[in-house]
Amino acid sequence: MSIQPAQDTRSELVTCGLTTDLSARDWARLPVSARPVGGVWRLVGCELGGVHDGSHVGFLTAVDGGDRWWWLRWGPRTREVVQVDPCAEVGFDGGFRDDCLLPDRHLGPHSFELPPG
Repeated sequence: MSIQPAQDTRSELVTCGLTTDLSARDWARLPVSARPVGGVWRLVGCELGGVHDGSHVGFLTAVDGGDRWWWLRWGPRTREVVQVDPCAEVGFDGGFRDDCLLPDRHLGPHSFELPPG
């Protein structure tokens, strides 16, 4: 019988936090109805759990009364602005409901499992 070491999940319970600069080209990829009025931010950070495979994902904007969410998804050779619904998972902390604020089918822990950051 072999004993497997316990998996260290501490690094998964923080956000990845890798950032990327946002360009005018990134904002231009949004439909006109989703482009922010006024100033836009210049930096976006990956919101997925600290240890994840695949692309990084950062929230850009929500439109249509919060029904359509837009994200920047990027990796070493890819960069795209995509519309993805938010994750449908719900957590409960005592009597309080907490919706996951990450894109649907995201990898890793849900946003309510990550510390505020």
